Amino acid sequence: MLAAVPFVHPAMAAAAVAGAAVPLLIHLLNRRRYVKVPWAAMSFLLAAKRRSATRIRLEQWLVLLLRTLVVLLLGLAVARPYFPASGWVPAIASRCHHLLLLDNSLSMNARQGDGTSRWATAKAYAEGLLASLPSNDAVSLVSMAAPASAVIGSPNVDRRTVRQQLTAIEVTEQSTDIPGTVERALEILGRPESAPGNQFVYVISDFQRNLWPVDATVPTATSQALTKLGDFLENARGHLTLVWVPPAEPENVGIIGMQADATLLGVQTPIRILVEVAHFGRTTARDVTVELRRAGRVIRRDNLPSVAPRESTTATFMTAFETEGTHVLEARVLAPSEDALSADNVRFLSVEIRKERPVLLVDGRPGVTPYEGQAGYLATALAPRTATVDKAGKGIRHDPAPEDSPIQPKVITASELGSEALADYAVVALCNVARLSGEQWTQLAQFVGGGGGLLVFSGDLIDSDHYNELGYANGNGLLPCKLGRPTQPAPDSAAPTAEAPFVRLNSEALIHPIVAEFAGEPNSSLFVARVERHLAVEPDIRRAEIVLRYTNGEPAMLASSFGRGRVVLLTTSANMGWTNLPAKGDYVSLMLSTVAYLSPRRGEHRNASAGQIIFEPISAAESSMPLELAGDDGTRVAAAVVPHFEGLAVQCGPFPRTGLFALKVGGSIRSFGIHPDPAESDLESVGEPTVSAALKGRATLMSAASAKGGPRGPQTVELAQVTLILVAGLLFLELGMAMTLGRQSAAERPSTRGGLRA
Repeated sequence: MLAAVPFVHPAMAAAAVAGAAVPLLIHLLNRRRYVKVPWAAMSFLLAAKRRSATRIRLEQWLVLLLRTLVVLLLGLAVARPYFPASGWVPAIASRCHHLLLLDNSLSMNARQGDGTSRWATAKAYAEGLLASLPSNDAVSLVSMAAPASAVIGSPNVDRRTVRQQLTAIEVTEQSTDIPGTVERALEILGRPESAPGNQFVYVISDFQRNLWPVDATVPTATSQALTKLGDFLENARGHLTLVWVPPAEPENVGIIGMQADATLLGVQTPIRILVEVAHFGRTTARDVTVELRRAGRVIRRDNLPSVAPRESTTATFMTAFETEGTHVLEARVLAPSEDALSADNVRFLSVEIRKERPVLLVDGRPGVTPYEGQAGYLATALAPRTATVDKAGKGIRHDPAPEDSPIQPKVITASELGSEALADYAVVALCNVARLSGEQWTQLAQFVGGGGGLLVFSGDLIDSDHYNELGYANGNGLLPCKLGRPTQPAPDSAAPTAEAPFVRLNSEALIHPIVAEFAGEPNSSLFVARVERHLAVEPDIRRAEIVLRYTNGEPAMLASSFGRGRVVLLTTSANMGWTNLPAKGDYVSLMLSTVAYLSPRRGEHRNASAGQIIFEPISAAESSMPLELAGDDGTRVAAAVVPHFEGLAVQCGPFPRTGLFALKVGGSIRSFGIHPDPAESDLESVGEPTVSAALKGRATLMSAASAKGGPRGPQTVELAQVTLILVAGLLFLELGMAMTLGRQSAAERPSTRGGLRA
C-alpha cells in the first residue's frame, strides 16, 4: 500500500513501517517473561478473572493498536507523504522551493537599445520574482558564470538573506557554464527539501545562439544539460521556466584570437603576431583600427578597411624581443561607437622567449668526421657548426654552435645517454641507435611524459625486435608504431630503370603542422630527394598520425603524443646512408619545423579564458617560497602549491576577470594573459522555435521584460502537518485509555488479604 503513496523521504517511510512493529514485539516479549506455576490459592482469582477476560483482552489489543499507529504515523510524517493537489484538496499549507539560475557571464554586459545592460534587465526580473513569492517559500540561487557556483545551496526562507545574496551577485567577464549550472541545480534539487511537484526552476539568461544546436537532431552541451534538468523535474513544462532577456540587434566588434605564429620564439628572432578580429552584427564595420602594445606603449598599428557581418579578418604584426623571459603583448581594437560590448576589445598574450633550445643528438655510430657519423647532417641542419679531429687521436671534437643560434645541438653516444640530465634539453634525437637499456627507455619515457620531445631516425643498426619490446611495448610505450625490417622499395615510376629503385616523399595531403609550410610547393627539394631504403612499420591506429608518406603509400614520418610530450619517427636515416634527403636545402626547414613541433610548449598555458584555472610548474625549492598572484588592478587571486603530474605546480585561479595577472614566486615573476571566451562575443540570442525543438517541450520560454502571472503555486499537497496532528490526537487518546483501563483493573481486582490470612 505504501508503494502507491509518494514520499519526499521514501527511506523514512520504510523505517516507519519497521518501527511500527516495535510495540508488538515489546508486547510479545513481556508475555514470555512470565512462567505459569500452579498455586492453589490463585484458583479463586482465576475464577474471578475469567468473567472479564474477553473485555480486558480487547482493551489491551486496542491500546496496542493505538501505540503502533502512533509510531507508524510519526515515521510517515517525517517521511512527508504527498499527492497532487486538486479542486477538493487545495495545497494551502504546502511550501514551494524556487531555484533561480542567474546568468552573470560576459555577454550579459552587452548594452541594449535603451542603453541599459542585459544584466540590469535580468537582475530586475529576479528581484521582482523574489518579491512576488509567498513568505514561507524557500529560495536557492546559482550563478551561471564559469565555473558555476551555488550562491545559496540550501533552500532558504529568510528573505533578507536571499535579497542580500542576490544583490551581491555581479556580472563577470567569464563564459556561460550551463552544463556546470545544471549540475549545481541537480545537487540542490536532489536534497529532498520539498515535494517534487513543488520545485520550480527559473533560468534567467540571454541564451546565446551559438550555444544551441543548428539542427535539433544534433544536441549541444547546453541543450543536453537543460534536457537533463527538465527530465528530473515533474511536469517539466510547468516547472522549468527559461526567462529570456530580450536582446536588441547589437553590433559588436571584438578580438577572438591572438597568437605568435613562429616556429621558435628566440631572442632577436622576428615573430609574427596574428590578431583575429570578428564582427558580430548586421552591417559592415568600417575603418577598424587594431593596435599592438607592449608595456602600455603602442608599437604597431594596423587599419582594417572593413569587416563583413559575422565574418572575421586577421591583423598581422611583426615584432622581436631583446631579452629572454616572459613577455606580454596587448592587442586593442578601436571599435565603432555603437559597439555593444567593450570587454572583448582588448586581449593579452603571454609568450616565453628563450635564448636557446638545447637538443641532444644520440649518434648510433660516430664517424671520423661528423658527416660520416649518424648525427652530423642533423646537427648541421639545426645549427651551423664545425667538427675537428683530435690530434691526439682520441676521436671527434664537436665545436659548439654559434651563440646566436636558437638551437644548440649536443652530440653524444648511446653509452653516454644515461649520464645526461634530460630535463636540460628540449628534444632528444636517436640517430640510428641500435639498442637502449631498460633504464634508458624509462629515462626517455619520463622525459617525454613530462613535456619533452623525442625524434627517432631509422637505419641499418636498428634492432626492430628490441624497439618493439621496449619502445612500442604493445602500444603502451613511446613509439607510435611497430617496426619491421628494412625494405628496398620496388621500382618507382619516376625512377629511371638504370638506377637503383627508390621512392620519393609524397607532396600531397600535407596537413600536419610539421609539413604545412610545404603544402602547395611540389617543386620543393624535399620532394625530389631519393629514399633507397626505409623501415617497414605498422602504425598504431589509436595514436599515430601520418605526417609524410612515400610515393608508394608507405609511411615516411609518424607522430604521436605521450604524456605531455610528443614523439616523431622517420623510417629512413638521418644521414646519407639510405637517402640523399639531408643534402637537400629544404631538409633544414623540415628539421627545424620538427624540432619546433617537438619542443615543449613553454608558456602557452599562461594564456587562458576568464574562469579557468592555470597550473604553473615550479621546482621543489620554489614551492617553499612566498606566493602572490594579483591582477594589474590589484585583484588578488587564489594560488596554492599542488602536486601536478610527477612534479609540483602552483594552482592559479579561477581567474575572475580578463586582463593581465602576475604570479610572484620568490623573486621571479610570471605573467598570465586572461582573455574573454570568444563565444561570449557573439551576442545573437536564440529564438523560441529553436529552444522548443531542442528541448522537445520540456520548458516554458518567456521574456524577462514582459513576464506575467508571477510564480506558480504548489502542485502537490503534503500531509506531514495533518499526520502530526493525528499523531498528537492518538497520543492523547492512548494516554486516556491507559489511565481509564488502569483504574478499572484496580477496582475489579479482588482482595486476597483475608484468604491469605486464613
